[in-house]
Amino acid sequence: MKKTFNRTMFIDNLPEAQIKVVIYDRDKYDRQSEAKERLYFTGLTSWDIISGGEEAKMIESDTDMIDDCHEYLILHFKDGTERLFCNSYVDLFIS
Repeated sequence: MKKTFNRTMFIDNLPEAQIKVVIYDRDKYDRQSEAKERLYFTGLTSWDIISGGEEAKMIESDTDMIDDCHEYLILHFKDGTERLFCNSYVDLFIS
């Protein structure tokens, strides 16, 4: 299943928002997981959350990524680029 978002309740102008992606050393649902890296972005126009289904199978067949829970986060930027993450290993913060 794919869900696409292009705003939050409090942020209407997403491309100007500060985006932080925290990457964990293991599945974020594991209580012992720890943040290992933080990435910062601006220029985000939308993001997708993929939770299993055909969309996840397509990602797994097209890339070398396989998320433990078959969840993926795709960030879409105004310059046309995209970033793909295993959603079970990251948290997305928008401010």
